[in-house]
Amino acid sequence: MLYRTPSMLISLIKASHPSLWLLATWLFLFGAYMSYVSGAAVPLLPLIVHGVWFTVFSSMLGYLINNYFDRALDIHNPRKRNPILHPGFYLAGVCFSIGALVIVHAAFFNFQILIWVLIAVLINLTYSAPPLRLKEVPVLDLLVGPGSTLPILFSGYALGGGWPALLPAVAGFFFFCAVELSHKTLDIEADMRGRVRTSATAWGRASSLQVAAALMLGAGLLMAIYNPYYGLGVIPYLAILFAMRGADTDEAQHDIDRRLPGYYLAAGFIVTAAFAWL
Repeated sequence: MLYRTPSMLISLIKASHPSLWLLATWLFLFGAYMSYVSGAAVPLLPLIVHGVWFTVFSSMLGYLINNYFDRALDIHNPRKRNPILHPGFYLAGVCFSIGALVIVHAAFFNFQILIWVLIAVLINLTYSAPPLRLKEVPVLDLLVGPGSTLPILFSGYALGGGWPALLPAVAGFFFFCAVELSHKTLDIEADMRGRVRTSATAWGRASSLQVAAALMLGAGLLMAIYNPYYGLGVIPYLAILFAMRGADTDEAQHDIDRRLPGYYLAAGFIVTAAFAWL
């Protein structure tokens, strides 16, 4: 009866963080858009079907893996609102997500997208699960940022049949490492209470945000080499880093965390509009 109750589906949806679905959608569609402007044909129906999987089921899969191994740690973090599920729920949700992936690829198989999904799952497992648990290894803990986001972006691009160019890919790696490091500054106090060592706890809030800004500027410089105007795309995100400087209390962290999805959507809209104009 445990797996047939409506509360299970509600819990799984909550665990997939619906507030961030739009960000996943934007990443996937932006990748498809960049493929389209490069001259590739992007088929509409696979775009919709794969996009739904990345919006809902990839979010569910990634967060369930992370939340399962972080159950004890999240108790110390008031910013985290992850539901503590019955152990069977985690397994059911993972199977549900993988089953949806199988169905999507049975209908619209795409080898490149499957490779990116497997890379994302591997990185999320090594990040969260013992014995590696890169979450507690400074510097390496930043890999989950690009490891969770770039596969979505590259999968959208793969619908046009191409692999990402090296320079933008490296820029994206730096950019999402910067985003991940900035997010970790919101968990410094909670991670210290849980005795977890991360890049942010090792470097402190101010230094971590400075490193994040440097990584983001590096991403902008690489994109400027690819296209001089594209380098300006990091400016809205640098403004977000600036807004995170004073989040040094639980209340301030909760407030900025609540605003971040909106900030990133606004920044994404600005950058997408600029890219379309250029």
